[in-house]
Amino acid sequence: MTVLSLFSLEVIEKIFEDKLVSFKAKALYVNCLTYWFRKMNFQERELGEFYLFTSEIKNYDKWSSNFDELVLNGLLEFKNNKIIFYPVWSNFLDSEMIAYFSKHKEPSFEEFYQKMKSSEEMINLISYKTRLAKDVILQKMELFYFEQKALDTTYKDEQEFKRHFYNWVNHQANSEIIPIKQDANSIKILGLNNEKEKK
Repeated sequence: MTVLSLFSLEVIEKIFEDKLVSFKAKALYVNCLTYWFRKMNFQERELGEFYLFTSEIKNYDKWSSNFDELVLNGLLEFKNNKIIFYPVWSNFLDSEMIAYFSKHKEPSFEEFYQKMKSSEEMINLISYKTRLAKDVILQKMELFYFEQKALDTTYKDEQEFKRHFYNWVNHQANSEIIPIKQDANSIKILGLNNEKEKK
Protein backbone atom coordinates (compact mmCIF):
# COMPACT_ATOMS: atom_id res chain seq x y z
CA MET A 1 0.00 0.00 0.00
CA THR A 2 1.40 3.39 -1.00
CA VAL A 3 0.74 6.89 0.33
CA LEU A 4 -1.24 7.65 -2.84
CA SER A 5 -4.02 5.30 -1.67
CA LEU A 6 -4.92 7.87 1.02
CA PHE A 7 -5.83 10.48 -1.60
CA SER A 8 -9.43 9.55 -2.34
CA LEU A 9 -11.73 11.55 -4.63
CA GLU A 10 -13.29 13.02 -1.48
CA VAL A 11 -9.91 14.30 -0.32
CA ILE A 12 -9.25 15.87 -3.73
CA GLU A 13 -12.67 17.54 -3.67
CA LYS A 14 -12.01 19.02 -0.22
CA ILE A 15 -8.62 20.38 -1.32
CA PHE A 16 -10.35 22.45 -4.03
CA GLU A 17 -13.39 23.37 -1.96
CA ASP A 18 -14.07 27.15 -2.05
CA LYS A 19 -11.22 27.66 -4.54
CA LEU A 20 -11.56 29.21 -7.98
CA VAL A 21 -9.41 26.80 -9.97
CA SER A 22 -9.91 25.71 -13.58
CA PHE A 23 -10.37 22.07 -14.49
CA LYS A 24 -6.99 22.09 -16.26
CA ALA A 25 -5.21 23.45 -13.15
CA LYS A 26 -6.94 20.83 -10.97
CA ALA A 27 -5.81 18.06 -13.32
CA LEU A 28 -2.26 19.43 -13.24
CA TYR A 29 -2.25 19.53 -9.42
CA VAL A 30 -3.59 15.96 -9.11
CA ASN A 31 -1.03 14.80 -11.65
CA CYS A 32 1.79 16.31 -9.57
CA LEU A 33 0.49 14.64 -6.39
CA THR A 34 0.27 11.31 -8.23
CA TYR A 35 3.81 11.71 -9.57
CA TRP A 36 5.16 12.39 -6.08
CA PHE A 37 3.21 9.85 -4.01
CA ARG A 38 2.72 7.01 -6.50
CA LYS A 39 5.68 4.84 -5.44
CA MET A 40 6.14 6.01 -1.87
CA ASN A 41 5.71 3.35 0.80
CA PHE A 42 3.67 4.62 3.69
CA GLN A 43 5.34 6.68 6.39
CA GLU A 44 3.48 9.51 8.08
CA ARG A 45 6.41 11.93 7.73
CA GLU A 46 6.12 11.57 3.94
CA LEU A 47 2.68 13.21 3.99
CA GLY A 48 4.06 16.70 4.52
CA GLU A 49 5.25 19.47 2.25
CA PHE A 50 7.23 18.47 -0.82
CA TYR A 51 8.72 20.15 -3.86
CA LEU A 52 9.35 19.41 -7.52
CA PHE A 53 11.90 21.09 -9.76
CA THR A 54 10.42 22.95 -12.71
CA SER A 55 12.69 20.81 -14.91
CA GLU A 56 10.69 17.74 -13.82
CA ILE A 57 7.54 19.15 -15.44
CA LYS A 58 7.31 18.18 -19.08
CA ASN A 59 6.47 21.20 -21.27
CA TYR A 60 6.56 23.43 -18.20
CA ASP A 61 5.94 26.64 -20.18
CA LYS A 62 2.66 25.22 -21.43
CA TRP A 63 1.44 24.81 -17.82
CA SER A 64 2.86 27.99 -16.24
CA SER A 65 -0.47 29.88 -16.20
CA ASN A 66 -2.14 26.91 -14.48
CA PHE A 67 0.59 26.83 -11.85
CA ASP A 68 -0.07 30.55 -11.32
CA GLU A 69 -3.72 29.69 -10.60
CA LEU A 70 -2.64 27.19 -7.95
CA VAL A 71 -0.33 29.80 -6.39
CA LEU A 72 -3.15 32.36 -6.20
CA ASN A 73 -5.30 29.77 -4.41
CA GLY A 74 -2.64 29.11 -1.76
CA LEU A 75 -1.84 25.53 -2.82
CA LEU A 76 1.81 26.05 -3.70
CA GLU A 77 4.56 28.60 -4.19
CA PHE A 78 7.64 29.07 -6.34
CA LYS A 79 11.09 29.41 -4.84
CA ASN A 80 13.96 29.67 -7.33
CA ASN A 81 13.52 26.67 -9.65
CA LYS A 82 11.37 24.72 -7.16
CA ILE A 83 7.60 24.32 -6.93
CA ILE A 84 6.74 23.85 -3.25
CA PHE A 85 3.46 22.07 -2.52
CA TYR A 86 1.84 23.01 0.79
CA PRO A 87 0.38 20.02 2.73
CA VAL A 88 -3.20 21.33 2.48
CA TRP A 89 -4.38 17.71 2.25
CA SER A 90 -3.24 16.84 5.78
CA ASN A 91 -6.53 17.90 7.42
CA PHE A 92 -8.60 15.80 5.03
CA LEU A 93 -6.85 12.43 5.14
CA ASP A 94 -8.50 9.54 6.98
CA SER A 95 -6.83 9.39 10.42
CA GLU A 96 -7.89 5.76 10.92
CA MET A 97 -6.20 4.74 7.67
CA ILE A 98 -3.07 6.61 8.69
CA ALA A 99 -3.02 4.79 12.04
CA TYR A 100 -3.56 1.44 10.32
CA PHE A 101 -0.85 1.91 7.71
CA SER A 102 1.58 3.17 10.36
CA LYS A 103 1.31 -0.23 12.02
CA HIS A 104 1.15 -2.30 8.81
CA LYS A 105 3.48 -0.40 6.52
CA GLU A 106 5.22 -2.33 3.76
CA PRO A 107 8.98 -2.82 3.90
CA SER A 108 10.93 -0.22 1.98
CA PHE A 109 13.50 -0.61 -0.81
CA GLU A 110 16.19 0.07 1.83
CA GLU A 111 14.88 -2.75 4.03
CA PHE A 112 14.99 -5.22 1.12
CA TYR A 113 18.62 -4.28 0.53
CA GLN A 114 19.64 -4.53 4.20
CA LYS A 115 18.01 -7.97 4.58
CA MET A 116 19.69 -9.30 1.46
CA LYS A 117 23.07 -7.93 2.51
CA SER A 118 22.83 -9.76 5.86
CA SER A 119 21.64 -13.05 4.32
CA GLU A 120 24.55 -15.51 4.52
CA GLU A 121 22.45 -18.07 2.66
CA MET A 122 21.97 -15.71 -0.30
CA ILE A 123 25.64 -14.68 -0.38
CA ASN A 124 26.84 -18.31 -0.20
CA LEU A 125 24.49 -19.37 -3.00
CA ILE A 126 25.66 -16.57 -5.29
CA SER A 127 29.30 -17.26 -4.42
CA TYR A 128 28.82 -20.94 -5.31
CA LYS A 129 27.00 -20.19 -8.58
CA THR A 130 29.25 -17.36 -9.82
CA ARG A 131 32.60 -18.21 -8.17
CA LEU A 132 32.75 -14.62 -6.93
CA ALA A 133 34.36 -13.89 -3.56
CA LYS A 134 31.95 -12.81 -0.79
CA ASP A 135 33.45 -9.31 -0.51
CA VAL A 136 32.95 -8.86 -4.27
CA ILE A 137 29.31 -9.94 -3.95
CA LEU A 138 28.74 -7.35 -1.21
CA GLN A 139 30.26 -4.67 -3.43
CA LYS A 140 27.96 -5.72 -6.27
CA MET A 141 24.97 -5.65 -3.92
CA GLU A 142 25.77 -2.03 -3.11
CA LEU A 143 26.21 -1.16 -6.79
CA PHE A 144 22.90 -2.86 -7.62
CA TYR A 145 21.12 -1.01 -4.81
CA PHE A 146 22.26 2.44 -5.96
CA GLU A 147 21.69 1.62 -9.62
CA GLN A 148 18.09 0.46 -9.09
CA LYS A 149 17.39 3.35 -6.72
CA ALA A 150 18.59 5.81 -9.36
CA LEU A 151 16.37 4.11 -11.94
CA ASP A 152 13.41 4.35 -9.54
CA THR A 153 12.80 0.59 -9.80
CA THR A 154 10.00 -0.79 -7.62
CA TYR A 155 9.41 -4.30 -6.31
CA LYS A 156 6.21 -5.88 -5.04
CA ASP A 157 8.09 -7.86 -2.37
CA GLU A 158 11.48 -8.96 -1.06
CA GLN A 159 11.54 -12.09 -3.22
CA GLU A 160 11.20 -10.07 -6.41
CA PHE A 161 14.04 -7.80 -5.26
CA LYS A 162 16.31 -10.80 -4.52
CA ARG A 163 15.42 -12.54 -7.77
CA HIS A 164 16.29 -9.43 -9.77
CA PHE A 165 19.66 -9.13 -8.02
CA TYR A 166 20.39 -12.84 -8.50
CA ASN A 167 19.79 -12.56 -12.27
CA TRP A 168 21.66 -9.24 -12.44
CA VAL A 169 24.78 -10.50 -10.65
CA ASN A 170 24.80 -13.70 -12.74
CA HIS A 171 24.76 -11.60 -15.89
CA GLN A 172 27.52 -9.39 -14.48
CA ALA A 173 29.68 -12.40 -13.62
CA ASN A 174 29.18 -14.00 -17.05
CA SER A 175 30.02 -10.73 -18.80
CA GLU A 176 33.31 -10.22 -17.01
CA ILE A 177 36.53 -11.64 -18.43
CA ILE A 178 37.89 -14.19 -15.98
CA PRO A 179 41.61 -14.88 -16.53
CA ILE A 180 42.31 -18.59 -16.98
CA LYS A 181 45.66 -19.91 -15.88
CA GLN A 182 47.20 -22.02 -18.65
CA ASP A 183 49.25 -25.06 -17.75
CA ALA A 184 52.05 -26.65 -19.77
CA ASN A 185 49.75 -29.25 -21.31
CA SER A 186 47.35 -26.64 -22.71
CA ILE A 187 50.29 -24.81 -24.28
CA LYS A 188 51.56 -28.01 -25.91
CA ILE A 189 48.14 -28.69 -27.44
CA LEU A 190 48.24 -25.28 -29.07
CA GLY A 191 51.73 -26.01 -30.39
CA LEU A 192 53.17 -23.13 -28.37
CA ASN A 193 55.83 -25.09 -26.45
CA ASN A 194 58.39 -22.96 -24.68
CA GLU A 195 61.97 -22.71 -25.83
CA LYS A 196 63.29 -25.31 -23.36
CA GLU A 197 60.84 -27.95 -24.61
CA LYS A 198 61.81 -27.22 -28.25
CA LYS A 199 65.45 -27.91 -27.40
